[in-house]
Amino acid sequence: MTHYESLKASISPQMLKTAAATLHEDEKKVSSAVSMLLPSQLVRFIDRGETARVNETIREAGNAGLFDRRAELFAGHGIDEGKNLGERFENELVGAQNKAYPNAVAAESGISVAAADRLSGWVAALIAGYLGDKIIRNNLSMSTVMNGLRQERATIVRDIPVKVGRAAGIGGMCSGTPAAAKGTKKNNWLIWLIIAAVILIIIFLSIRSCNRNDAVESVVVTEQVKDKPVKVAGTDLKFVEHRLPDGQVMRVADGSCEDCMVKYLQSDAYRKATNAELRKNWLQFDNIDFEYDSETALTGGSRQQLDNIAAILKNYPDVKIRIGGFADKTGTRAVNYEISKKRAEYVKSILVQDGIRADRITTEGFGEEFATVPEDATAAQRAVDRSIALRFTK
Repeated sequence: MTHYESLKASISPQMLKTAAATLHEDEKKVSSAVSMLLPSQLVRFIDRGETARVNETIREAGNAGLFDRRAELFAGHGIDEGKNLGERFENELVGAQNKAYPNAVAAESGISVAAADRLSGWVAALIAGYLGDKIIRNNLSMSTVMNGLRQERATIVRDIPVKVGRAAGIGGMCSGTPAAAKGTKKNNWLIWLIIAAVILIIIFLSIRSCNRNDAVESVVVTEQVKDKPVKVAGTDLKFVEHRLPDGQVMRVADGSCEDCMVKYLQSDAYRKATNAELRKNWLQFDNIDFEYDSETALTGGSRQQLDNIAAILKNYPDVKIRIGGFADKTGTRAVNYEISKKRAEYVKSILVQDGIRADRITTEGFGEEFATVPEDATAAQRAVDRSIALRFTK
């Protein structure tokens, strides 16, 4: 069985049924969309997949056993970092700002653009998991897998609708009979010029749609709701003091990220917790704000909380953390993923500057996955969805 056949066989009817229910779409239309997404992303990998970033993503997916848990992905579950590995893989293949790709899939299959966008990420995670499984579990080299896929390319391309293939940036897509295609060879440069112009316009519009006002409401408490962090606004701010192992006394807001960190670590709960338990407990950064339309410029009060967190981590040198970035619903899913990821990485860079070893901190971008406020709400209302959080890891 070829790689392509194995991938198609790995998507069960139950997975499609579950995906359709999750996306509130017709099952046959979802099946049609998957039949376009799978070959188009696979061909994009064949054409440009041998990059360090793509290889890293595939290995992470293999180590995470993502392929074995594919049914959870098609049910809309993130599986910790699995969904984001899929988005990272998809962004590398078809472009983070490529609106034409989900639009073309939606038009051809009959599902909504939003559904096509989400389904695309799930299919990308499936492919990354499959490839990672071959490399990690079956001990195949990347070149061996790639050579096998290259031999299948011509067969896979036949399953890709022309409009979807062009939107994905796949070369060699043509319409009409082979004879008609031969007659248009001398005009191919003009076709590609038009396609390039359209892509530039799409990119320009995507960038404009990403402008965002990151005003943040007053936050005093961190709560856990369905395994994700949320902010709770309030006015009655109380302070508590904690004495760290080095003798330093830290005065912080009651219920703040620092307060929760110290209480957790002083209770010895971190040492006893399993990785599965740690994945469920995110702590909200409640005093961090980025300047308008920036992934790297923090507002004035933000640095103090990061300095406090660095001081805590210095007192517990064996503790590791994972920083997560979140975005609101404005802009495309792919762009929101990139923004949230870059903000999480920037927060990590500040902690590293404060003296925390880089290998103690990992990052993850969640994009708009947990956003609850409508896209057409005000910037202040959407601020609850733009946040940074952390959890402990081992």
